[in-house]
Amino acid sequence: MDQFFCIYLEQMQSSLANILSDYGYFDEKIIRFYTKQILEGLTYLHDKKIKHLDLKCSNILTDNDMCIKLCDFGSAREFKKGSSNGSSSFTSL
Repeated sequence: MDQFFCIYLEQMQSSLANILSDYGYFDEKIIRFYTKQILEGLTYLHDKKIKHLDLKCSNILTDNDMCIKLCDFGSAREFKKGSSNGSSSFTSL
């Protein structure tokens, strides 16, 4: 019997890459707003011992309320015990 692992997420409207492409540079207020959310997301991941490793504008999704979600965890790795920064030893998720 085949087993499946399904993840259901809400649909996001765009990515930061698309918004930058369509509208150009963000003003400082918008940059602060998005940066705070990105850092909160990275803090959550790092607290769970996960490194994203492919953070870029196209992997940051946003909805109409300007809430962001990090996506594309294909390169993500788990920090290994005993590694201070996880740079040399990691386990694929």
